[in-house]
Amino acid sequence: AFRLIGYSFGGTVAVEIASQLRARGREVSTLVLLDAPHPDVAAAGAAHADLTDLLVSLFAGLRVDAADLRRRPEDEQIDIVMDAAKSASLAPRAMTRDESHRYVHVCRANQQRTHSPARYDGPVVLIRAAAGSNRITDDPRLGWSEAVLPDLRLRWVSSDHETMLAGEGVAAIVVALKDCCYPW
Repeated sequence: AFRLIGYSFGGTVAVEIASQLRARGREVSTLVLLDAPHPDVAAAGAAHADLTDLLVSLFAGLRVDAADLRRRPEDEQIDIVMDAAKSASLAPRAMTRDESHRYVHVCRANQQRTHSPARYDGPVVLIRAAAGSNRITDDPRLGWSEAVLPDLRLRWVSSDHETMLAGEGVAAIVVALKDCCYPW
């Protein structure tokens, strides 16, 4: 049996993989989404967002002046925000300038995706980061309707989107997984 987990955009990929595996008669025992919004939710937020809005939303915990950023060239905006994110341990300190710019451009591309996953009837666990949880939608299911994921169980962890895969965030995810998915 397959066990799939997807973080952020990777959640959409995991749902699609699970749907295709099931369509081929394969068993998916576990599907876990980590703070993964449905693509329509991400796209709706991105429709009116410019680079500055994206940078501010990527690192909601940073106190950056959006008006000041908006007056600067895009490369400089990325440098300022990524340097601040590294200083606040929200991005790896060893991340190079090229890697930082590539990361932001991948995030921008992910926001513009248009694929909507097919219905998946198996059990799904959506683990949400509590801090900043309403920054893209007030829907606790992050846009995953019952028509697409009818058997969705929601769990919350006390971290934010950017740090949930580090330190205490990982420990909280492990507890949530043991609570809802054990035994594997």
